[in-house]
Amino acid sequence: MSDKFITEVLRGGIPGCDLWSLNGLNLDVDTTEEDIIMAGGTQNWMALTGDTIQFVSDSAADDGNPVGTGACTIDAWFLDTSFNIIKETITLNGLTAVDTTSAVLIRLLDYKVTRTGTGGATAGNITIRKKTGPVTASVCNAGYNNKMDATFTVPAGRAAMVMAWSCEGHWGTAAAENVELQPRLYSRAYHATNTVPWVISSIKSSHPVPLIFNEKTDLRITSAVGEDNIIVAAHMDIVTIPLLAVKAFR
Repeated sequence: MSDKFITEVLRGGIPGCDLWSLNGLNLDVDTTEEDIIMAGGTQNWMALTGDTIQFVSDSAADDGNPVGTGACTIDAWFLDTSFNIIKETITLNGLTAVDTTSAVLIRLLDYKVTRTGTGGATAGNITIRKKTGPVTASVCNAGYNNKMDATFTVPAGRAAMVMAWSCEGHWGTAAAENVELQPRLYSRAYHATNTVPWVISSIKSSHPVPLIFNEKTDLRITSAVGEDNIIVAAHMDIVTIPLLAVKAFR
């Protein structure tokens, strides 16, 4: 990838580029490697056959009609079965699950609360799940207003440039501050099913940027630590660019 191309992307000279600034948070990472997602553990990747996605809170105050004190509406970006981006606005209904309009969704890229009541944030824990099963795709804890999962899937017809990524631990005691953090960025190329294991090789925190990934590639940040019960945060800055633009500059 030439320096000229990267410069053009950053200055907005390449049409069709999108910036994704993604955060992740895992409130309890132990000595076993976990994804940096708010639900903890390992990310549940949806099957590529597609489904409806549901949004539901454990608090009646997360309601857009009538307006509650918590979250009212959420803007969410998904990928459909063709790996094309679908955006929907969800009006929450408290304890009652709200379905997306689309029933062919396979990935949740990002979401953010766009309107709240007087509380200014989610009042309860919001679960975003595949309708069939159901299978949890993401969790937004009370008090948060955006996706806190360090995961991403590259849309169709795009390449992804990871411009930066980071991972840091938050230790509760001074004695624990010397505990080693073991962050990794994993990529998995497109496959027909989700049963193919992740590539064993990983990219550690020291690497040249940008990292380039092809369309339909799944990305995730993970970590293990040398001690149990550590809060770990992660971040990725990703620019998606049209594949034709990448080829033109090579």
